[in-house]
Amino acid sequence: GINAKLGGLEAAKLIMYSVNFGEIDRLGIAENPGKVSAIFVDAAKKLDAAGVDSIMICANTPHMFADPVAQEIHVPLIHIGEATAKVINKKGMKKVALLGTRFTMEMDFYRDKLDNAGIEMMVPENEDKEFVHDSIINELLKDVFRPETKAGFLKIIDKLIDQGAEGIVRGCT
Repeated sequence: GINAKLGGLEAAKLIMYSVNFGEIDRLGIAENPGKVSAIFVDAAKKLDAAGVDSIMICANTPHMFADPVAQEIHVPLIHIGEATAKVINKKGMKKVALLGTRFTMEMDFYRDKLDNAGIEMMVPENEDKEFVHDSIINELLKDVFRPETKAGFLKIIDKLIDQGAEGIVRGCT
């Protein structure tokens, strides 16, 4: 995006801190949210100390910890929900469906950002929500892409469109 905007050989200056999802999985987001939050806060503090201009969490589900992260840093935190809302508003949509992990679909950290931007957010029904979550955790995160899983996602998306969704947010990195 930087190169497209500035041309030539321009690129963004980046400092990246990659967390170990295996450690987060072993802790369990639902079982130990404080310990998992501390991992993201610690990473953000290190980036802040390194002199970054802003911080971006490059995954959807960890945005459940965006508030504690933002409270501990001195630079802006770019929230994926706010960025998504800007794109949705540019496209003139007022009602979208969100697909992601169970946490992303059920917790308020995404919904609140869309609500604040005047966008109604829907999620699949419980059985379909479980299919989406399980497919992400047990297949997609492991680079397993099965035709029957794709067909399941398309069936869920069709239902959401039939229920009024003007767009689908693929809220899982």
